[in-house]
Amino acid sequence: VQQVWGADVVLDRTSEPDYAEGLRKEGIKFDVIFDVANALPSSATNLLKPKGAIVNTAPTVTFLWNKIKLFFSSKSASWVLCHSNEEDLDVVGKLLASRDLQIPIDSTFKVKDMSSAMLKQVGRKKGRVVIQVENGWSGE
Repeated sequence: VQQVWGADVVLDRTSEPDYAEGLRKEGIKFDVIFDVANALPSSATNLLKPKGAIVNTAPTVTFLWNKIKLFFSSKSASWVLCHSNEEDLDVVGKLLASRDLQIPIDSTFKVKDMSSAMLKQVGRKKGRVVIQVENGWSGE
């Protein structure tokens, strides 16, 4: 994946639970950290080079704390808002259909079983937890 998308380092936080501490101990620094899952601790800002940026995909409490903490620093914290459009969704659909993009699915729940899905989401899993909206309210 990292070669396809151009990343120097891709971390799997499920297989390396202490990844941030390990990187800090090794003295590894980054220009940009893209925290797609919004899961990094606030201490991840210590992994940034001067003028580095940590980018989230939602304005979480950790993001706000980082924003305050880095106010008088050359480092920055920001977030991006992603909008889907039909063309982009078509591209993703074609990548999925051709199997050039594979997303592991752990389990699928009907929308009526959302509470069970949320419990699975916070537990140990081997892929995404999917919510079936279409016909998801029926008992079928």
